[in-house]
Amino acid sequence: MWWIASRSSISFMDSHFEIGERCLFSNIYAPKDLVSKSLMWSHIIFFQSLDPFLPWILAGDFNVVTNLEEKRGGISRLGPSSSMLRDNIGSLNLIDVKPGSGIFA
Repeated sequence: MWWIASRSSISFMDSHFEIGERCLFSNIYAPKDLVSKSLMWSHIIFFQSLDPFLPWILAGDFNVVTNLEEKRGGISRLGPSSSMLRDNIGSLNLIDVKPGSGIFA
C-alpha cells in the first residue's frame, strides 16, 4: 500500500487481500475558499494520474453542491466552486452517486 496526503485529502492505493486486485481510494474534506479548492483538485488529479486505469473510490465532503436542488438555506445561486466540482467530475470520469433519501443526514 502507498498513500499521499494534503491538507484536505488523503488518498491511497491498496490491493484486495484475497484476489490481489488494486484499487485507489480518496477521502476529501474540501476547504471553503476557491484557491484552496483548486489546490486540492490539483492533488486529486495528480493522484489519479499515477495509475489512471485503476478503479477509484473518491468520497467525502466537497463543501459545495453541483446544483441548486442539493442546496438548503443560504443564497440560492451556484458559484465558481460548483463549476469546478462539475468540471472535475466530468474530466475525471467520476460518477456522482446520490444518496438514497436525496439528502445526507
